[in-house]
Parts: sequence; structure tokens; C-alpha cells
Amino acid sequence: SLPPPDEMLRIGDADTFRVVADGGLWAVDRNGGGRRRLATASRGALAVDANVARSRPGRGPFQRLWLRVTEGGTQRLALLSRRGLQVLPTPEGELPLAAVSSDGRASLWRDVSPAGVERLVLSEGGSAPKLVAELNAEQGDTEAPEVIAIPHRGLSGEQLTSWLYLPRAVGARPPPLLVRPYLGASYAHAVVDRPADQGFMINLRVLPSHGYAVLIPSLPNPPGGMTDPARGLADRILAVIDAAAANPAARGRFDADRLGLIGFSFGGYSVMTTVTQTHRFKAAVSISGVSDFVSYWASQSPFAYLDPASGYVGNRM
Repeated sequence: SLPPPDEMLRIGDADTFRVVADGGLWAVDRNGGGRRRLATASRGALAVDANVARSRPGRGPFQRLWLRVTEGGTQRLALLSRRGLQVLPTPEGELPLAAVSSDGRASLWRDVSPAGVERLVLSEGGSAPKLVAELNAEQGDTEAPEVIAIPHRGLSGEQLTSWLYLPRAVGARPPPLLVRPYLGASYAHAVVDRPADQGFMINLRVLPSHGYAVLIPSLPNPPGGMTDPARGLADRILAVIDAAAANPAARGRFDADRLGLIGFSFGGYSVMTTVTQTHRFKAAVSISGVSDFVSYWASQSPFAYLDPASGYVGNRM
């Protein structure tokens, strides 16, 4: 009588089986009865005990599982084990989780500012979170683009967020918009490129400083997997652009008639497939993009050429 379960998010013991299904955490007893909803959970395990992870697949459910639950309208990190559901104290601001101890008593959270300053915050044993490290503090006074969250719907109606980056200095005319797609990627938090990351051609610090607005669209894989990942890709991207153009915080702040695409690797593939489906984009740049999946699947990784003694490593993934 349960909704269809998430095949990965299962945990059990001798008496109770717990499963994530339909956005909720459910429990049933060993006879299939006593069904009860324990919590509302979002998709995705944050971490799994390494020893248990090595025992899969095909060795039964996890002994412990990390997930996010909604408590009082706020998402919290929770540990699900034989002891039940343990909701952990978390820092304010929904920081991305960096690491967590196996017993759940200590967690490390990573906060990266738009300028690239990184802070590591430790939450331990219910005590107040404390700052344990700050990296790249010298970048704190550099100019960072304005970042606007763009909510929109995905292929199956799920709520997604894409991210718009606007230059600080704007002329008399709204800036052109560059879209940096990477098919299959979804971004719960704003993307932060450090100054030396992603090269200089697609870096989110460099492009806005040259007067471009940049859109990073969330384009998760279609339901059922990537059987034909390129189908309708241009329409998906254009729908995100329309959502950005209609967003009150972004309305009139970029030129929707001057559109460009730029991407690296599978992002380059995303660029090339998009321009075969629409004429809306005035320019497109594909950097090291994959264009022939058949030959790519059959080729070897560069690592295999450099170190053939390590064995065959193909690109079939």
C-alpha cells in the first residue's frame, strides 16, 4: 500500500522497514502492516556510511542513511538508523554539507560567497556552530556579479531553480545574455566559480565583468533516464530564459533578443544540440564538446594512453 519507493533510499532492521517514497519517509513492520509516515523528505541521500556503501549493490538495505527532512517548514539534516530518525542541528542559511561523522554528532558545512571566500563551519554535539577555517579571504573585496534565483518547473512539473548573474556596471542598453548549459545538472545553490576555475572563457567572475549577463539553467535528466537527452533541449532552455525575463527581480535587466550559448565538455555538447533546434541564439561557443557519441563511447580515456599498464579505461560512461 506504499507509494512507489525510491530504489536507493531504504533502511531496515529485524522489525521495521523504512523507505523514502513520494516525498515522505515511511515505516512498516515486518509483516507489512503498521504503515506510518515519519517525515517529509526531499530526494537524495547526502552521505552513506562507507562500509555499508561498499557492501552494495544487492546486499540489502542500508544500515544508516542521511537525508533532509522538513521540520516546521525548515529543511534539516537527519540521520536514519536503527535508533530511528535523528534530526541534527544545522547552521543558519542552508549551507552545503561538506562532511559528517558516522554517529551524526559532528558535521562540517561549506559556505562560499559570490566573491569566492570559503568558510568551513563546524556543528558539534548540539553546540553553537563555529568557524574553523576561512579560505581566500583576500578575495572578499573583489567585485562579484549580482546573483538572482530563477524558480521554474522541470519536465515532470518539479520545482527547479536556475541562476542569473548580472554585471554590476551596466550601460544604457541591457546586457546580452549568455547561457551556460550542462545537460543533466541541477543546482540547488548558486554556482560559484573561483577566479582560476573553469578557465577564463566561461568563468562566472570573468563573463559578467566583460558586460554579459549569464544564465546557469537547471536541466536535470528526463524522467526514466537519458534515453534521448537532447530531445526538446532548446525549448527547455528557452523556457528558463522566459522565466528569467518574467522574474520581477530580473525583468528588463538583460536583452532577450541578444542571446548566446557557451559550454565546455558535455556543456559543449549541450550547446551544439541546442543550436540544431532553434534560431533564437545569435552566437554559440562549444569548447571541447563531445559531438560523436558512438566514437566517443568506443575510445579510450587519455589516462589509458598515458599509463596502459593500469588497464583499459573507456569513455563508455
